[in-house]
This record gives sequence, structure tokens and C-alpha cells, in this order.
Amino acid sequence: MRALINKKLKLSTNNAFYTFLALSLILSVTISLLFVGHRANTAIYDLQSKSLEIESKLTTSYLTLFLETRTQILNDLARQPILSNAIMGSDTSKALLQDYLFQYKIMGSTEKITIINVLKEVVFSNDPLLNELSIIEQPWINSLLEEHTEKAVILNKPTNTNLFTIAVPIKYNNFTEGVLMVQFNTPMTQLLPTDFDRESHGLTLAGPWVYYSNLNQDDEYVSINQNLIGNTDITLNYYITANLIAAKTTRFIIDIAISIIVSMALSSLFLFVFGRHLLLNPFKLLESSREAIKQSEARYELAVKGSNDGIWDWDIVTNEVYFSPRISVLLGYDENDKNALPHCADALYKLLHPDDITKHKKQIANHLISNIPFNYDYRLKTKSGAYRYFTVKGMALRNEHNKAIRMAGSVTDITEQKRSQKALKQAKEQNDLLAQAIESCNVGISIADASVQGFPLVFLNSEFEKITGYSKEEMLEINCSLLQGPNTDKNAIDIITNAIKTLKTQRIEILNYK
Repeated sequence: MRALINKKLKLSTNNAFYTFLALSLILSVTISLLFVGHRANTAIYDLQSKSLEIESKLTTSYLTLFLETRTQILNDLARQPILSNAIMGSDTSKALLQDYLFQYKIMGSTEKITIINVLKEVVFSNDPLLNELSIIEQPWINSLLEEHTEKAVILNKPTNTNLFTIAVPIKYNNFTEGVLMVQFNTPMTQLLPTDFDRESHGLTLAGPWVYYSNLNQDDEYVSINQNLIGNTDITLNYYITANLIAAKTTRFIIDIAISIIVSMALSSLFLFVFGRHLLLNPFKLLESSREAIKQSEARYELAVKGSNDGIWDWDIVTNEVYFSPRISVLLGYDENDKNALPHCADALYKLLHPDDITKHKKQIANHLISNIPFNYDYRLKTKSGAYRYFTVKGMALRNEHNKAIRMAGSVTDITEQKRSQKALKQAKEQNDLLAQAIESCNVGISIADASVQGFPLVFLNSEFEKITGYSKEEMLEINCSLLQGPNTDKNAIDIITNAIKTLKTQRIEILNYK
């Protein structure tokens, strides 16, 4: 019996090799999964977490650039004299305002613009669906008019789309006399990264007049990151479904396990074919994190592709700069011209106006070292050799040691705005000369506000004071009927009143008293 058992257990040379090969495969796979599996799980989990955190910061940065760029443009527009004159009740200024704003384009698009004065009356609007009563009842209107805030960012839903509205005050002699508000036609969904997976990712926006959420009530979420969007008091909270990272990690581990089994099987087959003396080849390590970084950069490029602004992305560590094709177009080059802007930091310095180079270097250093906001105007040379004005904005991404490792931003052509500002300045100077001429003429001139009940006087020149004997302090904010007396022709008064109601020019003689 014993001899029979020994005979059964005794293996031939070939059988021993096959057994060794099989046991080596099983043992190699088992050990690999035990030792590599845990480390791979930890590494993949950290990699996925960091990738999601970068996505959150890039989403926040893009929303910040979108809102702050447009807020700055509106602040510049609100400082134009034509707006402040219009809200103060000048019919001529209102007519000019209609011509100026009716087809006004902000960053290449015609948006819905509304202007109201301190009395909450609509001075201008190109929005046919504007509900004046609804606008007046909004709390942010009072907050701006009462100077409790310098801007208001509102997320409303006029149709089935979430749209941002930005409102800024219009000031006259440093006092808020009206509000400029613009509803931008870019839907909230277009401001998210192009690869944003709404089934597993979510975000919420919360601010004084903003609330947005695309979270599914039936799902459980984990907050990845929470950031303020610039200086808007709006908080962005970035979420993923609770099992997303675990599921991705599990799938990746399964893929690794399958890869190990297949590679070991192929190695065993190689040993089987080429000889029993060959050793099993070790399996390869996990794919390096470099590929993951490239994929993250590709996602970022897709997120900013299609922006109306030129987009740049500077890798501070390698000193490589990505310039979007839109920047080449803004500078007069073809968007497919790869030689127009080499992808290096020195490319921008070669285009800067010589007088702006020192300022640019100083402002970059201030942002990278002291985190001072980077938002400045520069002159860049175009393909034709002429210089145009551009607003260059940017924001640095910092590591855990608060050191800037990456910086991204936008480039906006503001040449036409600069020209408009110059033209408006010249128009203001002419208006000032006209005002001086009125003040110095030898005819008594008074102006009443026909939009206010009682038609109070709002302007008197010096000759009016000499003729009537009344001072400006006595007459301003008072109806000119104070000058009328018992012998004043009532029919003349009726004619003047009717001319005001019908908006007709009237010339008439009337008896007034000093």
C-alpha cells in the first residue's frame, strides 16, 4: 500500500515543471495582490481625491474670472458721465443713453441692460420682458441704493435656465443715485467644466442673492471642497456621490488584478515555451502619476475652451505657458498659427509695450509673493505692429506650503472701451463749457424737474438771481409759482401747464414779482 502511494506521489520531470509553473503563477498572483493591492488602493484613493480637488478649484477659478471680469466692466461703464447725467433727469442725456446702450456689447455679446434711478424708476432697459414692479421689490436694489454694498450678484431663472445678473451703483458726486444691472445670457450649465458628470458630481452656490444646486435628493454626497468665489460672498461647495471614489478605486484595483493575472499567465506561457530554466518575469508597477496629471490638464483645457476671452495657463514650475487660440485671434493672428505665441513665459514680454514691462513684472511678483489680486491693463503689440489695450487677469494655484505652482487667467481686448472713455471725457468737457456759458450769460435761466410732483426748481443762474432778487438758496426745490402775484395772468399759467403736459415748446409773456 505504501509503495502504491509513493508511486502516485512521485512526479515525472515534466509534471514537476508544470506543477512548479502552476504553483509559481498562483503564488505570484496571490503575493502581488496582497502586497501591492493595499498600496495601490491608498495611492489611487489619494490620486482620485487630489484630482477631484483640482477640478473643484478650477471650477471656482473659472466662475470667479467670469463674475469679476464682468463686474469690473460694469463698474467702468457705471462711471461714465452719460449714465450719471441720465439718472439725474436730463432728457438730452436720456436720449444719448438710449443711443449709447441700445446695442451696447459686453465682451462681444448684447446683454439685457437695465438702469434705474434713486426713485426706483426705470431710466433705460433693453429687456422687453422687464417687470418694473418685480425689480423695485428686490432687496438688493435697496442695499445698493442705501450704499450697504458695492455690488450685487444675483442668480435668477427667467425661463428654464439659471442666469447671472450683476448690479453695481451709479454715483453722482460720490453719492449713489441709481443702479446699473445686466443679465448675462450665459447659462449656469455652460460655466461648468465640459466633463462635469452630473450623475456623480454636484455643486451648490450660496450667497446673499444666489442659490443654485444640482444635487439629486435621492443620492448621498460627500463635500470635496468649499471655496469663496472671489470677493462676491458666494460660496461654492463641490460634492461627489459617497461611493464614487471607492467605486473608481475598486474598478482600478480589479483592472490591476486582471492585468496581473494575464501578465503572469503570459509569463508562464513564455516559460513553458522557451524552457523551464527561465525565471518568472516580475509584473510592472502601476502607471505613473504623470499620465493622471496630463489627463487633468486636458480636462482643464476643455473647461476653458470656447471662452470669449483669451485664456492662458502658466505652469510656474516648468515655466511653460498655454495660450488659447482666442489670444492669437485677439492679436490679429490666425487661431491655427502655432508660431504666433510660443508656449513660454517670455512670449508675452516680447509683446508688451516697453513702458509696461516693469509694471507687469512688479505686479506678477506682488501676486505670487503677497497674493495681491492680479488685474491690470497693458498694451500688447498685434500682428500689424500696432499696440492695443488689454485687461490681463489671473489667479495663482498654491500648494500646501502656500507656494504658487500654477497661474491661470484671461486676456480681454478693451481698446474700444478706452476709446469710448476718451470720447466721453471730451463730451463731459464740452458739457462743462456749456454750463459755464449758461452761468455767465445775461439772461435769467431756471430749470425745473418735471418728473417730480410740484415741478421744483433744480437750477438757477446768477442773472436769474439779479432779476428776481431771490437767491438760489431761497428758490431751489421750490415751484416757480412763488414769483406769481395777484396780477399774473391765470390764462398764461394754464398755457404753460398744458405745454409741460404735452411736452411742447412754449414762448409766452407772464408777469412775475420780485
